[in-house]
Amino acid sequence: MSASLKRPVQIQEFILAVLELADFEIYNIRSQLTRSITKLHESNTVMAREVGLIKARIDDDNDDETPSAELTEDLHLYQESIQENGIVLKNQEERIGCLDNELTARGLSLDGSTVDAREGVPVTVPLPKAVAAAPDTDNTSVYL
Repeated sequence: MSASLKRPVQIQEFILAVLELADFEIYNIRSQLTRSITKLHESNTVMAREVGLIKARIDDDNDDETPSAELTEDLHLYQESIQENGIVLKNQEERIGCLDNELTARGLSLDGSTVDAREGVPVTVPLPKAVAAAPDTDNTSVYL
């Protein structure tokens, strides 16, 4: 196996690595994961709609003849993609939970503010803009 091969960070490694991050880094990773989760949900919605349309076409074709191999392949591809996205979603949601736990342990809110213990007043922590990146379709770009 090549040393250049990347693998997703296991959750226990992720939890330990988060402890070493600066606050703004945690917020950036959380933001990246949130965007990815939103895109995965959108993709699953589109694919689920396609699955419904394909199933309807297959049902119509069954009245006359056997469904085409292309329709059957498309159906399986969409269903498999939805299932794989579900695994990635679960993984990313678990990571957000770990980030949220660390932010809470540091006395920070999830939206970038904290409460001044002396005054009980919310204090906004300025967050740097996240670096624009290509979507992480294979769940490998969140490294620590």
